[in-house]
Amino acid sequence: MLAVLPLLVETGWRIKIAFPHQAVAGDHELLADRIVGLDVRGIELATHHEDGTKKSQAQYRQGLAEVIDAHQPDLVWANSLSMSRLCGPVTAKLGVASVGYLRDIVKLSNKAVADVNQLDQMVAVSQATKDFHAAQGVIESKMHVIHNGVDLDLFKPVAGSGVVNVKMELGIPNDSPALLFVGQIGMRKGVDVLLDVFEKVILDLPDCHLLIVGQRHSAKQESIDYESELVMRSQRVPLQNKVHWLHRRDDMPEVYNGADLLLHPARQEPLGRVILESIACGLPVLTTLVGGSPEILGCNDSCDLLCPVDDASTMAQRAVAILQNVELRGAISEELRALALHRFDRKRCHAQTECLLANLTCKFKGKEIRREESWDVNG
Repeated sequence: MLAVLPLLVETGWRIKIAFPHQAVAGDHELLADRIVGLDVRGIELATHHEDGTKKSQAQYRQGLAEVIDAHQPDLVWANSLSMSRLCGPVTAKLGVASVGYLRDIVKLSNKAVADVNQLDQMVAVSQATKDFHAAQGVIESKMHVIHNGVDLDLFKPVAGSGVVNVKMELGIPNDSPALLFVGQIGMRKGVDVLLDVFEKVILDLPDCHLLIVGQRHSAKQESIDYESELVMRSQRVPLQNKVHWLHRRDDMPEVYNGADLLLHPARQEPLGRVILESIACGLPVLTTLVGGSPEILGCNDSCDLLCPVDDASTMAQRAVAILQNVELRGAISEELRALALHRFDRKRCHAQTECLLANLTCKFKGKEIRREESWDVNG
């Protein structure tokens, strides 16, 4: 939604975004920064009581209903699976058009499926995501596949300077290969496999370095322990001084251009934005044969970029082959950039999204001409 939000504003949509107020200074800080320069209004959405305790589902829905009733939107966009479940019964009761955004592949209870099915329409980020949810009872006819898009003017190949700047910052020799991982630090993203792959790569390329961009979001103890074990492992031989934990970065186009190969050993991936940003920058990618990833990389000619899940040996072998072959790396880079231009431009995503929103709004209100207003409830 962030990628297409400026385009929606440009084409006349008036948008308000409801934020969980306790998260504005934390997880949603980046989102708040991104909308400052847009004609978008932020609305407080209380998810906790004054004493800090979390509201019940019923109380949360009551708060949603009050916010929607106060602002009278023509359409509500629920920007996550969890928010889609919360919004479904609320918008159905209020008689407000609603769209849910399905960007997760997770098992739902029968009650959650029933809640989501009360939405008028849903957008799935990949065919794999749609198929998964349809198999567990989400109404298939309500789901539309719209692949994510990226800003191809922001994420694009940059020769020379990007590589020098990132490697210089980290003290990496310019002629040393740099592998890149971008994503949440968690089991689902396969960061443990990432380190397995890197250990095998440096047997053939001992001067190689690994850059890890991202942070842990889960507050569960098992997630905290998982991250701690990974960090400790990276500080021991043979990985010592070769793994760079970069946390969150605000200069991702430069980071992509400063690396030689993206490794994305995810165990599940609805449709990886990281992969899309990487191919837009012409950065070769090795990822896993899961979720929506084959919908991005399933047709390339230069090299098989899809590896079996949890197969560190195969990913390492292919990584070494790509890093050692400059011509192959260049061919992959050109092919991936062309793929991004053809299929994953945010303008295409915007056109498909706007068409869905406009048609739903007009149909729901019984109008020939829609009012140019929508909502984005950020989950």
